[in-house]
Amino acid sequence: MNNHLTDRILTFALVMMAFAISGFSQKVEDGWKGLLPFKSTRADVEKIFGNGKPEPDRWLREVWQYKYDSAEAVIGVVYSGAPCDKKTPFVNRYDLPANTILRYRVQLKQPVPITELRFDADRFDQRDPFKYEDVEFIYWKSSTFYDLHLEGFISAGRDYIKYIDYGTPFKEAEKRRCTKTVD
Repeated sequence: MNNHLTDRILTFALVMMAFAISGFSQKVEDGWKGLLPFKSTRADVEKIFGNGKPEPDRWLREVWQYKYDSAEAVIGVVYSGAPCDKKTPFVNRYDLPANTILRYRVQLKQPVPITELRFDADRFDQRDPFKYEDVEFIYWKSSTFYDLHLEGFISAGRDYIKYIDYGTPFKEAEKRRCTKTVD
């Protein structure tokens, strides 16, 4: 076999292996690495990424947010505190076991062409192009399970995803919202 053909086969095999082990081998709606708000726990996250570093949320200054760094992405996760604890900000106060994922953000280290993601764009709304920091568009989906946002930019006429936000599932959140707090 000539060297050119061998190089092409090797390159193809490496690309396919990288795709197979990436976070995109399953549908985007199924969670990054299978992690889902209100279902997955801190233990589930740490099985995949190891121990995280505490990092306060930039708006609420929550102590339940942790940052994880992997070869593919930086992941910021907000966990639940103690169930219905009045010290927990109202927006995060749910009747859930402590350390349950409430929401998380995946910041890809290498933006990915949207065509490489497994999701049905027709089932998402798309905001008209705009520019905010390094984001030019957002696809979002609100469902009975969770809110999902895909944020990215346009380069050479192609859409690239840089951020994936998995939000608190609206209907489940309303069912689990605390009506009474504990000290």
